[in-house]
Amino acid sequence: MLADEFRNFAVRNSTLVDNIPGASLSEAITGAVRIVLSPEVAGAAAQVHQTRPSSMLKALPLCRLPFRNIWIEWKHGDRHNTLGTDNPVDRFRENRGYAGGAPSRMGILIQGNPDHVSGVATFAWEHRSTGVNMCALSAIFAFDGRTLPDPMGIRSNPKTPADIGPIDPEFAADTAKIASNEVEFQAMNKINQAVSIVPNPYMFNEWLSAGDQEKASLFKLGFADLLGEPGYMMAILALLNSLSSTELADGEDFTKINRKRTRNGRLPLLDHKILRLKLTRTQKSRLEMGGIQPAQYRAHLVRGHFKIRKTGIFWWMPFVRGDIERGFVSHEYRAEP
Repeated sequence: MLADEFRNFAVRNSTLVDNIPGASLSEAITGAVRIVLSPEVAGAAAQVHQTRPSSMLKALPLCRLPFRNIWIEWKHGDRHNTLGTDNPVDRFRENRGYAGGAPSRMGILIQGNPDHVSGVATFAWEHRSTGVNMCALSAIFAFDGRTLPDPMGIRSNPKTPADIGPIDPEFAADTAKIASNEVEFQAMNKINQAVSIVPNPYMFNEWLSAGDQEKASLFKLGFADLLGEPGYMMAILALLNSLSSTELADGEDFTKINRKRTRNGRLPLLDHKILRLKLTRTQKSRLEMGGIQPAQYRAHLVRGHFKIRKTGIFWWMPFVRGDIERGFVSHEYRAEP
């Protein structure tokens, strides 16, 4: 797990410098409830992230953080390869020569406030070639409809589609889809107001000691790393609050493995929970009647949408109709708060 890699990094570097950023983040991860996204949920969250902003906006006020401190991680490939969808964020980074390429694993440390509807999110990842790292920028968020301050002056808040400034070519098509629909355009604005970008609190010393040029570099790299991540975090939390579609299960029991690791002088593996898709009997029956085996369920899930009820959030999951080998047509909205 990425959580274990951060702890290993902290131990390896504990004698080099005091209070290195990775060590502080590692301590917070170790003290949090750790959740690993199953491949199906990582892909489903990517689909939710691409759904209509108006659907997401309706779901957010009903979202609650189930724990004050949560670490959520997933395999990067599971997020984007579910339906083979193109990822404009990765294209943006590649086209501008950002080093490292796509990470192997990604994670978010979410530290909530007592109200359980707001908090701060710190984003981290691992590249097999270079090890663990984290974003120089973090995101504060609130699900209760308040407009958050914008201390770094990043938010544009266009009042009409005509007010939208220059758009990077990777996002032009998706932005045009939203801008052409007044309801979706206004919903996207409100979602953007629920997120604010701030310096990473685990890199406080780096930001404090940096000169103007260094701060500009930190911001440039951090902004590229952060693109799309707050929106994906919202999608994960919306699914986590969806009563009909996900369930938290205990992860693998490491008791025996950790005894052996301890005897050999190695750190024990951290425990975790797994967030899985939960299909109803009716949904399973429909798939089975179509000759779909359980191992193939994931390939036959298409974009869901939220249904808001007094009792909570439900994510409705329709299924692919027709021959999966021939593909299907989908219309996407990508939100990049």
